[in-house]
Amino acid sequence: MPRFSSLQATTNHFAIPRTLMAGFMLAALATMVIALVNYQASETRANAVDSMDRTAAAMRQLNRLSGSLKDAETGQRGYLLTGDASYLQPYEQALTAITGEMAALKSATADDPAQTVLVVQIDDVTQQKLKELDKTIALRKTGDMDGALALVRTDVGRSIMDRVRDLTSDLSTLQNQQLVARRQQWVDAATASAHYSWGGSLVLLALICASAAMTAREYRVKARQSWVSAGISGLGQRIQGDHRLEDLGQLALDYLATYLKAAVGAAYVADCEGGFSLFGGFALSRERLAQKLINGEGLVGQAARSRQLLHVRDVPASHLPVSSSTGQSNPVELLVAPAMENGEVFAVIELGFCRPLGDAERTLMERASEMLAVAIRSGIDRSRLQA
Repeated sequence: MPRFSSLQATTNHFAIPRTLMAGFMLAALATMVIALVNYQASETRANAVDSMDRTAAAMRQLNRLSGSLKDAETGQRGYLLTGDASYLQPYEQALTAITGEMAALKSATADDPAQTVLVVQIDDVTQQKLKELDKTIALRKTGDMDGALALVRTDVGRSIMDRVRDLTSDLSTLQNQQLVARRQQWVDAATASAHYSWGGSLVLLALICASAAMTAREYRVKARQSWVSAGISGLGQRIQGDHRLEDLGQLALDYLATYLKAAVGAAYVADCEGGFSLFGGFALSRERLAQKLINGEGLVGQAARSRQLLHVRDVPASHLPVSSSTGQSNPVELLVAPAMENGEVFAVIELGFCRPLGDAERTLMERASEMLAVAIRSGIDRSRLQA
C-alpha cells in the first residue's frame, strides 16, 4: 500500500496539467482541421484545373471539327466546279480527320450530359452533311454534272451547315460557361483555403499564447511552492536541537526576517498569566518593544484571539519604525502570525515589510508558525521536565 501511494504521488507530481493538455489537444485539432481544409481545397483546385483542361481540349476539338467540315465542303465545291480529282484529296483528309475529331469530342464531353446531347446532335447533322457531300461527288464522278448542281441548288447542304453552326455555337457557349464556372470554383477554393489558413494560424497563435500563459502560471506556482518548502526546510534546520525557550524565538525570528527580507520584527511567547511576553526582536531594540501584551491587546493579541494570520496594509506611521544610521522609515505592510498547535496559541510573530506582500509570504508564515508552535511546545515540555 505505501509503495502504491508513493507511485501515485510520483505520477501526480509529473502529470501534465489538464488545462495545458486541453490547450495542446485544441492546437492539434486546429492543425488537423487546417490540414483537412487545405487538402480538400487542393483537391477542389486540382479537379477544377482538370475540368478546365478537359473543357479547353473539347473546345479545341470542336474548332477542329468545324474546320475539317469546312475543308470537306471546300474540296467538294472545287471538285464539282473543275472536275479535277486533286480537289478530292483535302476532302478525303477531312473525312478521316472528322472521324477522329468527333470521337475525341465525345470523349472530352462524356462527363457533361448537356454537352453530350449537343455532341450527339452535331454528329448526326455532320453525318447528314457528309452524305450530302458524298452524293454530289458521286454524281460528278459519273458525269452527271447537272444532277450534282441541282442537288447543291436545293440548299439542303446550306441548311445542314447552318444547323451545324447553331449546334456548334450552343456547345461553345456551354463550354465557355463551364470554363467560367470552373475558374470561379478554383478561385473560391483558393480563397477559402487562404481564409482557413489565416484563421487557423490565428487560432494556433492564440492557443500557443494561452499554453505559454498556463505554463508560466504553472511554473510560478511550482516556483512559489519550492520557495516555501525551502524556507520551511531552512527554518526546521535552524531551530532543530535542544534550544532554550528564550533562544528559540530569536533564532526563528532572525531566520524568517532574513528569508522573507523583512525590515523589522518581533516575537511574543504565551506566558502562564494568559498574556504574551517578548522573546525576540529583529532590527529593533528591546526598549522600543512592549515587554508584555495582554491577550486581545493590539495586533498581536488580536491575532492570538482570532487564531488567524493578519495581513495589515497602510501601517500607521508610528508602528514598528525602521531605523538605521542613515535615517528612519516605516514599514508598508505587516504580517502577524499566531503559532498554534491543536488550536492552542504558543506564540505570535510580527514582521514588518517595506514592500507589498503576496500569497507566497503568507503561506510561508502560516506553515512556519505551525512548525514554531511545535518547537515551542517541545521547549516548554523540556523546561518543565528539567524543573
